[in-house]
Amino acid sequence: MIRINIIILTVLFSSFCCKAQSFSLFDEDPYNTSIFLTPKGVTRPVLEGDQLYEFRYPYVIDNVKKKAVIFFRIFEPLTSSERDIMRRVCAEITFTSELKMSYYNICIPREYRSFFLVREQKLVQWLEESFSDMSKDRKEFNIAHPDKFVGGRFMVWGRGFYIHASDLLKK
Repeated sequence: MIRINIIILTVLFSSFCCKAQSFSLFDEDPYNTSIFLTPKGVTRPVLEGDQLYEFRYPYVIDNVKKKAVIFFRIFEPLTSSERDIMRRVCAEITFTSELKMSYYNICIPREYRSFFLVREQKLVQWLEESFSDMSKDRKEFNIAHPDKFVGGRFMVWGRGFYIHASDLLKK
């Protein structure tokens, strides 16, 4: 009887201690086969008025290569299977009229949640270093009416860094 009580107490104690790990810097929103990660406790800003249309910054190869240096420095070295996972990451960046990042939404595959749990600080570091202040690149933006511009959004894909800047990876 004492052994059974000890076993039951051990099981209860271990289940109490084995809490599911969760992101500490992000709020999670599962959707279909993806999980959307947003800044913890921050709501998405509403952009009113003219927004940034025909934004070409992520599609200019030289700009992608400049940002890839930061991306690779933070996340590499990775195995080929881990690179396949990183290719599936995308982030939607929201900017103010001063081209400062005000919000982000990172989309990750649901099946790789644990892979990103251990890299959540790196995800934040990547966004902060790469996109927190894009004002120095203002000439790269295609803003139709700068006097009415209140902000905008664009998408960044990890895949683009591996496609357009793979020559920057260490062999």
